[in-house]
Amino acid sequence: MRPMRVLRVTIFALSICQLAVVAVAGQEWVVDVSAGSSEYEAVAGEVGSANAIVGLRRDAPTWLSFSAGVPLDSAGVPWASAGAGGRWSRLLGRAELGVAAMALGFGYRVSELETTGGGATLVGLPFVSFGRANARVELRTGVMHHTAFFDDERTSRTVQESGIDAALAIGHGASLGAEGRLVLASEGTYPYAGVSIQFARGPISAWARGGRWVAGTLDDGGWGLGGRVSLPARLSLRVAYERVPEDPLYWNGSRKAWTVGVSRSLGRRASLDAALPPPDVFQAPSGSVVMSLPANEVAGAPSVAGDFTQWEPVPMQLRDGVWEASFRLSPGVYHYSFLRVDGSWFLPESVRNRVDDGFGGVNGVLVVR
Repeated sequence: MRPMRVLRVTIFALSICQLAVVAVAGQEWVVDVSAGSSEYEAVAGEVGSANAIVGLRRDAPTWLSFSAGVPLDSAGVPWASAGAGGRWSRLLGRAELGVAAMALGFGYRVSELETTGGGATLVGLPFVSFGRANARVELRTGVMHHTAFFDDERTSRTVQESGIDAALAIGHGASLGAEGRLVLASEGTYPYAGVSIQFARGPISAWARGGRWVAGTLDDGGWGLGGRVSLPARLSLRVAYERVPEDPLYWNGSRKAWTVGVSRSLGRRASLDAALPPPDVFQAPSGSVVMSLPANEVAGAPSVAGDFTQWEPVPMQLRDGVWEASFRLSPGVYHYSFLRVDGSWFLPESVRNRVDDGFGGVNGVLVVR
């Protein structure tokens, strides 16, 4: 990469990070700095796979995200994107009824042609989820829409998607998943089947997945591998490499994608001397923190997620009638919540430290001294 391009990328990253720190004071957000592909397929299919990317996100059940990238090679273009989404649901006995929705917009510019492009994706998927013991099954059906433009050309596409997801916790921090999709478009029907495995133990998590479209006009497979390591000072390192198959919503072709990045949780930390009730955690002499949840307060195998896991659920382990998860955390104040096996979030009444999450719910407060 040429020296001027290196300088431009460095200035870009430092400037965005400084703006992010100012913007999120007093809130719980995450800044991502990475190299590779955008995580959003609508964006990644348009702008190339080698980018320097800076992003700001609120990664929670109701999420917001902002990201921008500059190319690391001559094949890419500068771009920016913003999105919001989440899951809203209600429990009815053992069933959870709700809707998952997302809106994402992006834009880019081809300097050589003095032309701009961009687009927007809208997703609305009502779902019903059932959980029992260490298993969960979710059924969904809804509509996805994508609009893209380049210069004076514009295309729009709407498809109906139905699907089923199944997850099974197999112990020792591992879980298996299976996915089926059926995309109905005006020109045809596109079925998809895939499997995955996830593992989380302490500060380390890893995943692998594979799947294939099996339509006569779309016979294309994909796979991926990735992992994350939580580091001190609210940092985490993540890597991923995958082959992304063509998607009938975007028709943007299959591609290889890679990502290497560092994330940093932001926001004002409460003073360690603040008058807070003692947190329901145990700090071991080794510096690890064990989060616990009595087994009689939840049906099935729960997970825990918080800003110290980038809000990615970590399965808990059952020991002597108590669900536990161990983390190595730096001193400070963190927010967290629990996840039932059916996919719904909850915070037991026994958690005395709690705070409004800013979206109508509550998070627990974890103090590490």
